[in-house]
Amino acid sequence: MAQSLFSLPVPPSLNVFWIDNAEKKSSFSLDIIALFFYRHFIKKSDEKYDSYHFLGTIYAEMGKHDYAINAFKKHIKIFPDAHMTLNRMGLSYDQIGEFDRAVDSFRQAQKIKKDYYNAIYNEANALKHKNKYDAAISKYKQAISINADPWVYHN
Repeated sequence: MAQSLFSLPVPPSLNVFWIDNAEKKSSFSLDIIALFFYRHFIKKSDEKYDSYHFLGTIYAEMGKHDYAINAFKKHIKIFPDAHMTLNRMGLSYDQIGEFDRAVDSFRQAQKIKKDYYNAIYNEANALKHKNKYDAAISKYKQAISINADPWVYHN
């Protein structure tokens, strides 16, 4: 049974590694540490956890969207109902200009979680990037009807 990485205990040795390297080596990027951790964990975990989602997120934050998309696809293969992963994958597609794929990802996320504000709003942005302004406005209105305060975070 697959379970979240957050439910696992973190070994003390890993905490020491993380803290020592983050604090003592200012040039040692936290993204690189996280990347190392998730890649290592994936090898050891037999793909039972949501590590690929986090790995994809790190790649996306580093601007490596092709790598991010590959990690997100692996996660979705394990967790087909991962609406947040589909949303993140859509954001990466949007960043590299693949707006049709971005829209598809956002719509898949909305099929899994109806009224998913983030995916609706992100779909509106992707439609705007495709110059489909009427469709984008419709999606923005839908997003506002769900959440009038865009500063509130929704999963």
